[in-house]
Amino acid sequence: MKYITFIVAFLASTLWAQLQPVIPFSDVETFIDIEFLNPSTGFVVGNDLELYKTLDSGKTFTHIPVPGNTGVADVHITKSGITFLCGDGGLVSYSRDMGNNWTNISLATFPNSRLRFIESLSPTMIVVAGENGFFAKSNDLGLSWFSSTTGVSKVNRVVFRDHNRAFALMDYGALSHTTDGGMTWKPYFTSYFTTGFKYFFDLNGTWVFVVENGSLILSSDQGKTFTSLFASENYSIIGAWRTISNRVQFMSSSGRVFGYPWAPSGELTFPARTYRGVWASGSVVYATCDGPDIIRTSNNGSTYQNSFISFGDKPIQSLVINSELDWIISGNPLQGTAGMIARTTNGGASWKSVFEGEWVNNCYFINSTEGFRVRMRKLDYSNNSGSTWSTLLTRTSGVIISEQSFNINDGFFIETDSLSKPRNLSYSKLFKRVSATATQQLNLVGSRLTQLKFISLQNGWVLKDSTRFYVTKNAGSGWTLQPVVTPFISSYERQGDSSGVLVTQTGRIMQTADNAASWQTIFHDSSVVFQSVTALGSNIIAAGDSGAFFLSRDNGTTWLRKTSNTKYHFSHVEFIDTNLFIVTTKKGGIFKGDLSGSLIAIGGEPKDEILPSTFLTGNYPNPFNSSTIIEFNTPEGGITGLTVYDVTGRVVHSEVITATKGKNSFRFEGNGLHSGVYFYVLDFGGKREYSKMILLK
Repeated sequence: MKYITFIVAFLASTLWAQLQPVIPFSDVETFIDIEFLNPSTGFVVGNDLELYKTLDSGKTFTHIPVPGNTGVADVHITKSGITFLCGDGGLVSYSRDMGNNWTNISLATFPNSRLRFIESLSPTMIVVAGENGFFAKSNDLGLSWFSSTTGVSKVNRVVFRDHNRAFALMDYGALSHTTDGGMTWKPYFTSYFTTGFKYFFDLNGTWVFVVENGSLILSSDQGKTFTSLFASENYSIIGAWRTISNRVQFMSSSGRVFGYPWAPSGELTFPARTYRGVWASGSVVYATCDGPDIIRTSNNGSTYQNSFISFGDKPIQSLVINSELDWIISGNPLQGTAGMIARTTNGGASWKSVFEGEWVNNCYFINSTEGFRVRMRKLDYSNNSGSTWSTLLTRTSGVIISEQSFNINDGFFIETDSLSKPRNLSYSKLFKRVSATATQQLNLVGSRLTQLKFISLQNGWVLKDSTRFYVTKNAGSGWTLQPVVTPFISSYERQGDSSGVLVTQTGRIMQTADNAASWQTIFHDSSVVFQSVTALGSNIIAAGDSGAFFLSRDNGTTWLRKTSNTKYHFSHVEFIDTNLFIVTTKKGGIFKGDLSGSLIAIGGEPKDEILPSTFLTGNYPNPFNSSTIIEFNTPEGGITGLTVYDVTGRVVHSEVITATKGKNSFRFEGNGLHSGVYFYVLDFGGKREYSKMILLK
């Protein structure tokens, strides 16, 4: 039996019922640029070339001083919250705290450059462009630069297809390209139009351009010939963005929002104003207009979002496949109050929401009609392919974190007391369903249980402490606690009655043939942080952070590192059939691949995971006597789990830390511990990092 595709995503808890105008200023005629980190936090640039920030969805704004008091032309926010800006006089600066403090990146060699575009391509790579074809790139966050010339006209935007290949969109319809990361540029074509290019998208070979007069231009032969799609003033385009279904959404200066390649009929229309800029993410759209007004909507799904679902930055929590049904996506917010299940019938090209409401931890089908859905404290059942659901169980206090059912009467689940203790799982308990609605608690209380996987009703494994396994061969009546394998087990997969494979965050892939009693390392790369593993027949795939992707076609004897063509952090990998598999990212991206190693984005929009790629700074002193300070940085406040292991993998300490946004310090007391080497793990926002400390007494 195969399982069905599930991917966890989240939506906002409350949808605005109508457009809400925001009028923050009277001394600025209009806003020329708008950029948000999320629906509540963002920046706008006024036509006075000043920068303004909001933390409350545009209800109020504050003026943000910038280094040198020079004019700001463009602002860019990475998905991890770093803000970059550029402007006159070679201004380039960045802020890690949303504009409270700025680090000025000197472009002393280009003091007279009027910069009009800035973007960050990696944790340390910045590109800027502007007047007179100017282009500059830094690979070390501005410590050093190289510059080049794209042409003679102003550069409006640089579109990178990868770190080496890019197009420069310029005035007068000129397009230049580079194949060496911007070191040299060659004209692709020049002077096709009387005005310059603003946006460029490649939709599976169809090139879509927006030019400065607002026209939409198409080319199906890579720029040899062009077709004008819209040229009337009613469709003068001020902003454009790509959806996850490989369409492009446009907003016109008249307030119309429409898409290509589908007709503008049924488009969303904003109130009558003259619009200047637009920012969009998922169902939330901000638009700036003369006034100065900022218009927002977050209910566009009913009007023009009915053909796609935007997963945005929502972390994907689970991924399961079943070829008997169309793929279903389920949402589970660890932050937020709503979940979602979406469905696709065309391999991920477009999605339809079929459920929105309470948190959804998991959803899967055991055959073409029967399925189970976990909503925090509830287990639901459907016998009509998900059209309707009934609730089998309602837990009064515990949250279900891992569950597997075999039929309406038989199954197992792990629950923990509260999501406020996401990794402090000494509170976890294992239950068995003995009928549709009745449960029996099994004798594994307080054992830090995280994942369960049964290959049959009789034969199951439960992961304990991320280091070892409980094993049953009699449907949970009796359990054997197997020896410690290794710390930091991320994921495991059952391959047979007694065999399985696991991956760790320390770069190990390990295999067992004796029901988890002993394990052998079949691959090790200490630079890799593995997050997920899947196996089918003799094929094993392991995926992890920073695009790590390894394949074995001989059951782990030999391994090949495949090219993932992405820098995103993978979260889950699962086979669809004997050749195809799905890989998801921690930021909502969905890829389909095959055993040749190719990956194609089919759903979600992989988001930039620039920072924090690591949030754990370390501890000092180290070695220490009695106590040490553990330092870490978080992009926002929240619950952080701390777990300390000895060299045998035994948990010697665990607690929950309430972190604040930015730098955090925590004093760890080694009282009661013997001298020796210890490993400690921090958990924040679904990400785990570890380090080593030495206690000397």
